Amino acid sequence: MAVNKTVFLKAQKVLIAIDWGHGPGTPGKETPYIQSLGRKIQEEEFNIPAAKALAAALQAQGFKTMFTADESYDTPLATRVKRANAAGADIFISIHFNAMGHTFGYSTAKGFSAHIQQGMSKTSSAYKLASLMVQELAAGTPQVNRGVVFQPLYVTRWTNMPAVLVELGFMDDPFEAGLMLQKSFHQEVAMELTKAVNRYTGLPYSGGAVQAAKPVAREYLMLDDQGAGVRAMQDYYKKAGYKITVDSIFGKDTKAVVVAFQTKYGLKPDGVHGTATAAKLAEVIATLGNPKPKPVVTPAKPNPVTKPKEEKPMAKSNEPSKWAKETIDKAKEIGVTDGTNLHGTPTREETIVIAMRAAGLAPRLK
Repeated sequence: MAVNKTVFLKAQKVLIAIDWGHGPGTPGKETPYIQSLGRKIQEEEFNIPAAKALAAALQAQGFKTMFTADESYDTPLATRVKRANAAGADIFISIHFNAMGHTFGYSTAKGFSAHIQQGMSKTSSAYKLASLMVQELAAGTPQVNRGVVFQPLYVTRWTNMPAVLVELGFMDDPFEAGLMLQKSFHQEVAMELTKAVNRYTGLPYSGGAVQAAKPVAREYLMLDDQGAGVRAMQDYYKKAGYKITVDSIFGKDTKAVVVAFQTKYGLKPDGVHGTATAAKLAEVIATLGNPKPKPVVTPAKPNPVTKPKEEKPMAKSNEPSKWAKETIDKAKEIGVTDGTNLHGTPTREETIVIAMRAAGLAPRLK
């Protein structure tokens, strides 16, 4: 929908200072190590593209925008504030991604919030803008709405205009960390914040509907996870000879087993059961299922007179043993195996694939 010309011209009179929090080289502003990526995500990897998406969304409504920070280094807070004040900006928005610790499972904190200067009243312009922001953010990707937070922050204290710092997720929450690199999530929060600015300035919003970002498929299990995937994982550690309770809960005892396994096989001992750990576990189980053959002993040559008759090999049935039938039927039902060649010796490849399917780390049979 095109923006009405009169509305566009009114918006042109509003200058919005956009500030991306932190920058390259800011110590500690990063997610924990993510096994599926093979690295950590730096906070500016979200903040900068989200801020640029916000500028584009605001400009599409007619608003003028400016950036307060540089991409090449972490711009000092005083410089950011000075730039916004010197330009006579009408609104200041700072984009951030929150964190409580440096490991997944450190806390249960998650969700978004809008922060304004401590001491502001609920009748202030900053509170009005922040309240509209959390209302609009709540319409997108399902996250905990932590509301408006009063906090002493440099950029909200020393700016001369209504200033709001938004925290759009937690870097130490696995789901929200997975949103940080998604372009669709950048565009979604930009649209939601733009709608809040439109409402704050009394100008109608002309644009598309907010599209919630799709959840990221997790390729790992970690502390506090629960369910069938955890149970299958625990079962495999038990088969590998580890003393573990199979209860579908990834508690501290389960984490200790994962760390012990990772340490033994030279993996990063972070207690997260990811793709590398799962593959190694499947390999270990496959080795246990196919022990090294015993040394071959050459038999004495039989007396030609007493040479025994050659016996024809007996055809084996594919029917499962009574003790295994229920488990095999369940495995067929959920797509872990097709139930063929039940009495054959599996190759290491076959064992690894079946193990990965059972752990939920490989596609199952349909």
